[in-house]
Amino acid sequence: MVIYSTGTFDTGQHLRRAAMLIQQGQFEQAWTTVHEVLNAEPGNASAVQMRGLIYANLGHMTEAADDFRTAVALTPNDPVAHNNLGNALRPLGLWEEALAACERALALAPDYPDAQLSHANALLDMGRPEEAVAGYDRLLQRTPRDPRALANRGLALRSLNRSADAVESFAQALAVDPGNPQIRALAGQAHLAAGDLKTGFALFESRWSTPTMAGYLQSRRFGRPQWLGQAPLQGRTLLLHSEQGWGDIFQFCRYAAVAAEQGARVLIEVLKPAVALMRTLKGVSAVIEFGHPLPEFDFHCPVMSLPHAFGATLETIPAEVPYLSADPAKVARWRERLGPGTRPRVGLVWSSGVRPDQPELAAANGRRNLPFDKLKALAGLPVEFVSLQKGEPAEAEFAAVDQAAWDGPPIRNVARDLGDWADTAALIAALDLVVTVDTAIPHLAGAMGAPVWLMNRFDPCWRWLETRADSPWYPTLRLFRQPAMGDWDSVLAELRAELAKTFPG
Repeated sequence: MVIYSTGTFDTGQHLRRAAMLIQQGQFEQAWTTVHEVLNAEPGNASAVQMRGLIYANLGHMTEAADDFRTAVALTPNDPVAHNNLGNALRPLGLWEEALAACERALALAPDYPDAQLSHANALLDMGRPEEAVAGYDRLLQRTPRDPRALANRGLALRSLNRSADAVESFAQALAVDPGNPQIRALAGQAHLAAGDLKTGFALFESRWSTPTMAGYLQSRRFGRPQWLGQAPLQGRTLLLHSEQGWGDIFQFCRYAAVAAEQGARVLIEVLKPAVALMRTLKGVSAVIEFGHPLPEFDFHCPVMSLPHAFGATLETIPAEVPYLSADPAKVARWRERLGPGTRPRVGLVWSSGVRPDQPELAAANGRRNLPFDKLKALAGLPVEFVSLQKGEPAEAEFAAVDQAAWDGPPIRNVARDLGDWADTAALIAALDLVVTVDTAIPHLAGAMGAPVWLMNRFDPCWRWLETRADSPWYPTLRLFRQPAMGDWDSVLAELRAELAKTFPG
């Protein structure tokens, strides 16, 4: 960065003050100081970069990227500007541009540690974990105690299904920075993927101290203590509440029955689309729609904290199914609508959708989604496919398919009439099998005890472990795993062979 003085306005002093304020997290005062510089010198690249840093620290990544692009244009030979630009582009999902910015920073300063880290991070975003591990290893040769490199190396190793190595890398990171809640939570996921649920869920509780989750738990204090197993439940009322995605709710609401067995009166609060379904949940006394008044209770617990509260291990997972069920009247209506079955009926879900409010998750979401065109591999099988696909853009894209011209298997499109999760459960109950990618559907079908086959990406979520074809969470679930990153063709070939064997016609 170029720092200089003009006239009586001491630019350097203002910029040094702004940098100190940014480091201290005093962004409002830093903003004022930076704009004093920009008012005096609109083209000051250092001030533009600092404003970009303020935007980035406040989570306004589009504005940050715009400022860093301007800084790069003003000072094209400044590696810091290129590195900052790369870091701002990554959470926007602009990975190719981010990688190019990081490569330019390294070309200008090959030994710049932050640029080495950013470059490896960009490779990991793009689904190139082997190259990312090599990048982290090069950085760690120079700075062996860098907790960022050690932790992100752990993430890359998890993407390579090397959870034991990932656990070790996270342990090294925590030895340097033991109080870092983000590293602790990520280390927890590595332990979970390796099958060490007790350690994993204990570490995963650190998520509540991360910027992403701290606000949520603070908003759900309720004036009652959070229950994590510290007190007997006999004669107490326990409120369970949702925390993250639908699949998380369906997976961990099973612990309501465990709490009820220990003498608790169990309440569960969920969003409206799950209210009717949750009324079938074993062990629950009352279901409350989110936003409605809550009855009196003694303790509360987010559903994803329940395995930790009950000391879950692989051997003690409460895997009795079904613990959620479909309304028989709704099942009958679906069977009537689908008509007489001349062939086995197989539900299909090929996309988990996108989360436009979380662009940083777009890479992982994209890897777990199956391109619709790949379903052509299932043509000619003696089964009737029925779409369970919800969510955009997949739902709209499927509706636009000309079924007469489509050279894949015919797929009945009834998903537009799925109004809530109780409707979806009823349709699942009317089918012979569900074939799906990793979204909420395998959790719902598994919770119902319905046969479900999961087409899984190479770098799966921790809950599916690493090598198993079955799941300790769901006795009726079978896993079809990619043998290499992005290899859906092998998954579909195996799936086709198993469908032909299971339903020979």
